[in-house]
Amino acid sequence: MKNKNILWLMALCAFAINTTEFGIVGILPQLAENFGVTIDKAGWLVSAFALSVAVSGPILTGFIGKLNKKSVLSFILVIYTISNLIPIFIQSYAVAIAFRIIPAILLPIFWAISITTAVSLVDPSKKGSAVATVFSGLSIAAVLGVPLGSYITSLFTWEAAFYFMAALNVISLLFLFIIFPNIRTENPANASSQWGEIMNVKVWLGLASNMMLIAGMFATYSYMTAYFQQELNMSQGLSSIMLFAFGFTGVIGNSWAGRELNKNVLRTSNLVTVGIALIIMLLFLIRSELWMALPFVMVWGFIHTAGFVVTQVRAVSLVSSDNQLINSMNVSICNIGIALGTYLGGEAISQWGLGSIGFAGAALLVSSLIIGTFIKQKQKENMTVSATA
Repeated sequence: MKNKNILWLMALCAFAINTTEFGIVGILPQLAENFGVTIDKAGWLVSAFALSVAVSGPILTGFIGKLNKKSVLSFILVIYTISNLIPIFIQSYAVAIAFRIIPAILLPIFWAISITTAVSLVDPSKKGSAVATVFSGLSIAAVLGVPLGSYITSLFTWEAAFYFMAALNVISLLFLFIIFPNIRTENPANASSQWGEIMNVKVWLGLASNMMLIAGMFATYSYMTAYFQQELNMSQGLSSIMLFAFGFTGVIGNSWAGRELNKNVLRTSNLVTVGIALIIMLLFLIRSELWMALPFVMVWGFIHTAGFVVTQVRAVSLVSSDNQLINSMNVSICNIGIALGTYLGGEAISQWGLGSIGFAGAALLVSSLIIGTFIKQKQKENMTVSATA
């Protein structure tokens, strides 16, 4: 029971931290208006966060090996709280960007600790479920953080949404003090041995496939609220309802992904990738058919959240369970995917309008599938060589 409590605590922290990352997506139109910038420029509030994560992960993770994990996690939650409060009192686009970058630098450290801790608490056969439990916090943040931010803004102001995100981090910090044990790794895995595991073609192809999967997801997801309001002419209240529907089925999809990944990682990865590509193309084809949007959005939410779990389980399956570096590397790579997808989605909008981003996302997802197929072929070739040796 104690181990399960720690897993759910990590999920709560992930929810608070990643609501800060994703919650801003639901209020991009309001922030763009407040700062006097275009919607594609406001998209840099998403991209700046993602790029900072991408750069910091491999650099900082090596310094936390012997530090007290509870102290590190507490420090991260304090920084996230402060970073949600500062833009409320100093309202400028530059300040908002700066205080997206500062907490983002610490995100790979959070995931390196939380995923390594989660995997160490369970039997290897339950690795997928343990990761899914922790990632349920990210998934719920990704699918409910957005509508919550949008809904709170519709009732009050965007500042209220930032207060809400700060409060989530304070609550998580309190539970962390109560539940999380004082853990200090006396003999952490040697950094050079961790890099040695990662520096092979199979691992980098797997990470590249993860990057393109996330890029495809975020080419559309980052502009979902703008699409609902500007392309389908939904009110903010109605678009919030659509986002909540997306989030409700997303929670179910997270749990499903964990169970299926325990059975077969490759098959589940391919199924999720193809599923997301198909649903976003169909959704963005409906355009003005408002009555058809809800069922498509619910299916999209289910399969979208599964994508997060797929990337992490696929990453940890490539190396030994005590390799913290792969967790931070995967977070960094996936955040490059977020930045890439958000940027390409913004470019598609500027060139062809909001209705084009479903096809931009699908193209990126196909590239992820191609890389995944290549990995499978390489594995078969290696097995054949081993059998004949």
